[in-house]
Amino acid sequence: MELTQEQKKTLEVFSMYARGYGKKKVSAWGSIEGCELYFDVRKFNDEEGGSELDSYPKISTLLKGIANELKEDAIDSMEDCDNYGEVKFLIDCIEKDLTLQVYENVQTSTDDGSSDEIPKDEHFRGLIEYMKKHGYTIGHVYFNGGGDSGYIENNIDFSGGGSGRAPLDRFGKVEDYLYDMLNNTLSGWEIDAGSSGSFEINLNDDMIYLSINVYEYEMQLVDTLLRTEF
Repeated sequence: MELTQEQKKTLEVFSMYARGYGKKKVSAWGSIEGCELYFDVRKFNDEEGGSELDSYPKISTLLKGIANELKEDAIDSMEDCDNYGEVKFLIDCIEKDLTLQVYENVQTSTDDGSSDEIPKDEHFRGLIEYMKKHGYTIGHVYFNGGGDSGYIENNIDFSGGGSGRAPLDRFGKVEDYLYDMLNNTLSGWEIDAGSSGSFEINLNDDMIYLSINVYEYEMQLVDTLLRTEF
């Protein structure tokens, strides 16, 4: 979109107002929630870390009008508009430049893990005997966590020389050992975005391998809808 001369004048007057308070670049933010855009600026942030700057009706009305005109583009620019998003107006009061950007709270993942020798206690001894009896060499146990809660699934899936499944709690305190291994490797594995992954109990080398996908949310710039001088 192109700004009218009146809109450019409004931005120029605002820049003079902001510079009177020592501001060089200021920003105003709105949010996208449930595929709806919400924007109502009362304060501007100082991009250099200074105090906030009060808005006033004419500049608020201008930015809100631009936001409403471009709201469909803003929503469409997101990978999933049900995610939380934000729109940012950036006003460069020195270069006299207006930018509108869209950010989306995107889930990312990194890998983590650890390994340990299979314990020789009675609980794992029972599991090992069961696996050998049925010709299994690999056992997988899966877990999932997020939103401050998490769990290890009460199943162990077998493979290698055959396939099968058995309840994990059949083997005494094996589950407790796995919880300890997970907590020691990644404290807080169930907090916020959480994590998921699996334990591999491998009789070929008498090891337990823990593989973790660690999830995080971060705000990422997904589009710049407007960049114009005034």
